Amino acid sequence: MDRISLGCQVCLSTFFEVRDLKRHMSSRAHQQKCTDVFKQDIYKGSGNFPFIALVRQRAKEEIRQPLTGLTLCFSRETDNFFYLCHLCEEKCPSSRILSHLTSIDHCRNYSSHTNPNVLRFSWIPSNNVKDILRPQVGHGVKESGGGKLQLLDLPGNLLKKHETSSYSEVMRTFSENETLLKLLEAVKPKRVMMQTYQRDGNRKHPLLGMQHLVECICVGQTEKRHYLCTLCQLTLAAHAIIKHVLSFDHVFCYFRAWHPHTLLAKESYKAYSPVFSSTMLNLAKQTEQIHGTANADMKQVSLEPTKFTSVNFTCYADALKELESIRNENKESSLITSVTPGNKLALKKLETIRKENEESSLITSVMPGNKLGMYFIYFLTFNLGFTIYTSIIQR
Repeated sequence: MDRISLGCQVCLSTFFEVRDLKRHMSSRAHQQKCTDVFKQDIYKGSGNFPFIALVRQRAKEEIRQPLTGLTLCFSRETDNFFYLCHLCEEKCPSSRILSHLTSIDHCRNYSSHTNPNVLRFSWIPSNNVKDILRPQVGHGVKESGGGKLQLLDLPGNLLKKHETSSYSEVMRTFSENETLLKLLEAVKPKRVMMQTYQRDGNRKHPLLGMQHLVECICVGQTEKRHYLCTLCQLTLAAHAIIKHVLSFDHVFCYFRAWHPHTLLAKESYKAYSPVFSSTMLNLAKQTEQIHGTANADMKQVSLEPTKFTSVNFTCYADALKELESIRNENKESSLITSVTPGNKLALKKLETIRKENEESSLITSVMPGNKLGMYFIYFLTFNLGFTIYTSIIQR
């Protein structure tokens, strides 16, 4: 990874040297800005400053992706500090931040957040990054630059309050401060949303079972959203939904429900391989051809802030029960999609699938209701009649 820049989360300033950042945070302008944001006096002296291990050469060599969505929270009134990884929605102590940033899970979340196309379709959990990322991407992740680490200078009492808190608890407190929330959102990396990826013309992967997804959105706070997968019976945070749909766990559940006996027992698939990859893509293209895009959109539920907060998204059964109750009150249909199991699928040559798709497209193009198709039918009929008439005259 290349050189890392350092950002002051409060002033939205950028620096390339630690000493320049320290000088900035000791300035009167920075301290006044902190006072305005937190509505209380901030420590006026130079105080304590965290040791940033991530700027060391060894750390930069180990980290695969550019730093993005990472905030170091500290206070000059205490020696303690912690990191917030907004990509994984996880809080990390300084002793664990390097192992987190070099983990396969963070690598997967980074790819899902920035460009889901780099993930493998039907990925299987593995400790090898090559089993997670497509081959043409695995060698190029270091070419995007070092990224930026944001530093958030907090009042001592606020930092101490959250030393043992979870990521969600910390962010809940931060979101109560409207000014601070705007500063956090200003530098937060933009996530590729599920709907955006679904409609992306450059999407590389099939998306199976979209009709089994439920998106819950908080009214007036659209950044707050949670998902249910009624096929896999899971609740999922926003950062996890795309990688879940592309996972073998989800794909396996899809085929088990819609095309029973197509796949072997789940335990039979332990490692990702070229044969496994081509098999899953082959079967996915077949089921897309069979079912098309009918009912391929996920369901949406909009909840008022108080209702959104009251739903227990940590438990699938509780969340589904609450959401179904809300749907019943509004006289809306169930969130559960009914499944009509189809036939067992077998591998087909790609040329066969392509030919069937082309034939299907031709049939669709000449169906009644399609003006161009109707004109095509009229043209064929006229030519056929003219040919018959000509042959009779010649006789």
